[in-house]
Amino acid sequence: MPKTNEQLKATQQIISIADIRDNLVVLENGELRAVLKVSGINFNLYSTRERERVLYAFQTFLNGLDFPIQILVQSRSVNLNAYLEKLKDASLKQPTEALRLETYEYINFIQQLARLGTIMDKSFYVIVSFSPVPTAPKGILEKLTSIFFKPKKEVILTEFEKSKKKLLEKTQIIASTLAGIGLEAIQLTSPELIELFFSSYNPGTQVKNGEALEQLQSLWTQQAPPTEQ
Repeated sequence: MPKTNEQLKATQQIISIADIRDNLVVLENGELRAVLKVSGINFNLYSTRERERVLYAFQTFLNGLDFPIQILVQSRSVNLNAYLEKLKDASLKQPTEALRLETYEYINFIQQLARLGTIMDKSFYVIVSFSPVPTAPKGILEKLTSIFFKPKKEVILTEFEKSKKKLLEKTQIIASTLAGIGLEAIQLTSPELIELFFSSYNPGTQVKNGEALEQLQSLWTQQAPPTEQ
């Protein structure tokens, strides 16, 4: 991945992330974000009564929140090249000609689905925020200035551990409430956050654990909030 560093630097210029630290996103204005990856459920397999129960539970969850959250749904085309290669190898090892033909037909079927773009992977996220100090909304002039004249990304975040603790309390509330609906919510780690943001702004680029991800992490975690005295 020779262009990873250049791609990340370009990505950093258009988003307001100052740092990714302790599994949290630190924004330029000092606000914190935690991201939960939430499992999905096959709603179509539920009975009418079960659907009503889930909908009511989710409605209760939303109405019971006293702080804002964001819900993100990502749909991405699945790269099936590695899977197809395994199928081709398996077809050669089939004991009979009939099984080999069936495997070939299945491979063709999967390839046709992939060409149609109908095989998608959906991911669900809940984003929880915490703002140590309320910030006033930007005026139109300030917004235009921030777009055309990007300042150096620095953040001064006091009492980081206290802010982190309060945010994690909110995150635990979200996770435990979703668990009651049958949804598992797991907080993303720092490497997973880097991968999420990088792949979101660089579609089609594969980022996996290893050397490339280490390079991304070293670029995106340059700054550390000061520790409390």
